Amino acid sequence: MCTDFADRWYQVAKGGLMRTSVASCAGLVLALLGSILVPTAASAAPTMTPQEFDPALRSLLTDVTGDGRYDKVDLSSAGTDRYRLTVTAAGSGRTSSVEFASAVPASMDADAALYGAANLDGVPGVEVIVQRWTRSATETSDAVDLIVYTWRGGKLVAEKAPKGGRVAGWHFGALWGNGQGYRFFDKGGHRYVEVSTLKQQNSGKFLWVGTITRSVWRKGHWVKVSTRKVKLTDAKAFTYLRYSGPDVLKTITTADIDGDSRPDELRFYTYQDTGAEGRYRVKVTTATGTVSSRRFYALTPHPLTGLSDFDGVAGAEILLYISLDSSSGEVLTWRNGKLTPEAAPESQAGRTPYTWPLGGDDSLTQVTLTVVDGVHHLDYLNVGAPWENDLTARVDHIVWQDGKWVTVSSDSYPNFTEEQFDALCSGFCGFPITKP
Repeated sequence: MCTDFADRWYQVAKGGLMRTSVASCAGLVLALLGSILVPTAASAAPTMTPQEFDPALRSLLTDVTGDGRYDKVDLSSAGTDRYRLTVTAAGSGRTSSVEFASAVPASMDADAALYGAANLDGVPGVEVIVQRWTRSATETSDAVDLIVYTWRGGKLVAEKAPKGGRVAGWHFGALWGNGQGYRFFDKGGHRYVEVSTLKQQNSGKFLWVGTITRSVWRKGHWVKVSTRKVKLTDAKAFTYLRYSGPDVLKTITTADIDGDSRPDELRFYTYQDTGAEGRYRVKVTTATGTVSSRRFYALTPHPLTGLSDFDGVAGAEILLYISLDSSSGEVLTWRNGKLTPEAAPESQAGRTPYTWPLGGDDSLTQVTLTVVDGVHHLDYLNVGAPWENDLTARVDHIVWQDGKWVTVSSDSYPNFTEEQFDALCSGFCGFPITKP
């Protein structure tokens, strides 16, 4: 089954959204629905430029050594539940590797062992953060131990955690009921971190109570300066439930985004993260050096769906899944030298013209792209959940015309079967997408 709503919510509660193979879903849809979704004469959407980095699991380019140049960070498998992190310093080519254990939950990709890279302490160069699940804790994957690796004396070493928290050492607390997280900030030219120990209340204005311990980076380590008791609203607790601070580099992808037939670089970051929602940033650097970035909030732990030549203008669009709660997405495109949101078809526009509805609690939406004689077509299929009676699928046929998406016709298909529903994929799918 390509998509199951109960499974989707269960995976989100565990801290990771299950990823679906769009190619296999598209094949099932075509077999079951014939020409409902894709015109007979349609050709596949153009193949995307491959990712520049192709390690066993994941690679990042970022300044680990603190000399202002990009070093290469590689995450690779070192055996069952074991991983190797290797940094290759720019210029000298010097390498340093460490190994660590992590039983990554089955609901996540193996590269989830690498949380990302961010400048956490008061020393130049970013720290590399890895996640260490254990077999006994795999089913509660929203709570996870961390290791923070930093570059000292020409090699990677584990950085000692600041004081505070329910669990000693670096640790992200459980998503529901309890919280342990980190807020990094600068004050008076110094880097501070606050470590939270929070417990969720059942009612009242202040839904989170607990303690926050503050430390400052001084003489090469974190020095505790205070501990205070707190009562926090949901809004105030947001920055303490997992991570808040400098941008965490999550992934790098390359594709022709500005439409000049040369590969551009997309960097994807988070700067606030509760495990189920967060604030994120995408940054594009074109082959000519033009830089544009955009920050956004998403009620999902994995908002970056990927890149695809989506509309009828040269260059790849960035496809975002914004909310599992309202099942909505966003499409970012390159216009006039910068990233800008692309309007959804008028027949589909959500709460804003730039919100793309992608289903809901009681429905599923599949957006399929095809290209016919150079013209980009979307089939926007919406159908209720299989537990409803007398399922009817609605398909809007949409074409890129005069710089925008235009709905040209709509069809209804009554007596839609549960078998057909199970064959669908959810959201932007059923066409080539460069995955992050």
